[in-house]
Amino acid sequence: MFVSAEWISEGRIILARTEGIFQTDDLVQMRQAVIRMLDDKGQEPYVHTIMDNSSKSGVDKTMYKLQDIVTATKPYLQHPLVGYTIIVDNDIDPVLRFLGLTVAQIGKVRFRIFETMDAALRFLVDVDATLDGVALQEKYNL
Repeated sequence: MFVSAEWISEGRIILARTEGIFQTDDLVQMRQAVIRMLDDKGQEPYVHTIMDNSSKSGVDKTMYKLQDIVTATKPYLQHPLVGYTIIVDNDIDPVLRFLGLTVAQIGKVRFRIFETMDAALRFLVDVDATLDGVALQEKYNL
């Protein structure tokens, strides 16, 4: 289930959290929350979104429908401020990994999967020179 979305770097990085059984409705709720945040406070050049799935307990098998994933994520992925979309999950379902990478490749989306939040944040600091890497390093002990 979708739990929350919050800024971890105001206007630049959104952290969305899930827990329990992950399903397509969670993507829709997350998309709506993140788009509102992008519209309200998103800053150029890009806003990155980290989807923390490390507290999920499983995946609803209806998530295996590629068309449903595309439909649920398309409005978000087309937003002009969207930068990298990162999934943090130390036990990602192999089918969802494949589907996520496929959607990203077809849609030419900046997408990565990491096992830890630390690795995800380090990646963003490395690829986006406009982020305040020092503040993120201090805040998250990178």
